[in-house]
Amino acid sequence: MIVINILLSCVWLIIVPLAMGYVISGATRIQMNNKIAIVLFAYAIGNVAMWAVFQLLAVPMILLKQKLGLLIVMWCISLVVVFILLFLYCKKQKIKLICCKSKKEVRKSDKIWLVVLATMALIIIGYQCYKYIFFMHLDEDDSRFIVCAVDACRDGTMYLTNPATGDYLGHWAGELVKDISSPWAMYLATMSKVLFIHPTIFAHTVYPSFLLVIGYIAFFLMGQVVFKGNIRKSICFVILASILHMYMAGTIYTQSRFTLVRIWQGKATVAGVMIPLVLALLMQTYEDYNNGRIYALLFLCGLAMCLMSGMGIFFSGIMVGFYGCWYGLINKRFRNIIYSLIACLPTIVYGITYILIK
Repeated sequence: MIVINILLSCVWLIIVPLAMGYVISGATRIQMNNKIAIVLFAYAIGNVAMWAVFQLLAVPMILLKQKLGLLIVMWCISLVVVFILLFLYCKKQKIKLICCKSKKEVRKSDKIWLVVLATMALIIIGYQCYKYIFFMHLDEDDSRFIVCAVDACRDGTMYLTNPATGDYLGHWAGELVKDISSPWAMYLATMSKVLFIHPTIFAHTVYPSFLLVIGYIAFFLMGQVVFKGNIRKSICFVILASILHMYMAGTIYTQSRFTLVRIWQGKATVAGVMIPLVLALLMQTYEDYNNGRIYALLFLCGLAMCLMSGMGIFFSGIMVGFYGCWYGLINKRFRNIIYSLIACLPTIVYGITYILIK
């Protein structure tokens, strides 16, 4: 059974995000400076797409009190349909899924330094993943987040069971109400079902390492923009960020604390993964200002942040909206302001949903 779990994890946590990311990168015509950046970007944005599609399906199905099993089936079908449509679009437009801006040869001395820095980054990040895999932090908030995922896997219902007693309510009550518009626990339950892993094990042991890697990919992508595609400097930036995370968790409210201690919780995923990734994409809009399709990726990020927590609902709109308006005004690119407002639609829609349900 463990072998099956590992194989399914490789498919759902590595292959599917990469495949989705490649077709999305092609459809949006995103060009990176090197192949490493392309692979990392595809993996990060592929995960975002999976979260975004789930959010679009989950909220209305929860409101209609549908079963988790039906949501899983609809989500899988939707991912396949989206992938096929984007792949056919790329093929019709003759778009290369792997396209680099720079094709410069890397010198031997640079390759040696690249290997050394990459090894350092892997050791530090690997150590942090090791802590997540072999040690478990118990957090009081899991009494709702994880319990709701366990109840959904056990009963098939979504947010209709009292997490404190396990009794079936048949309606939304208490703090469960605000989770309807941000059903991150249901995503954990879904992945647990498709991987045949208990939700607690998946959330505490399996998934944190992948989320942590995506967060550091975001820092690498930031470095690619700041350092004009220099891989060595980008890796140094990741190393710096990973070290700072280990020494800047003095209180329970810092991003470092959320990233290294409880990244599986929705609000922590927003802080440790999505905020850095949105920042990387916003920096990319400044670098590639003629490509309005980048705002489609920001739209997907908005949906993903709405899935994770109520904080994510408003943070996505604040980040994208303010930056887009500021950038459009100072550069007199008013079209970008419109794109930014469109990218803020998830915040508007799910923000209204959050307020009305609550």
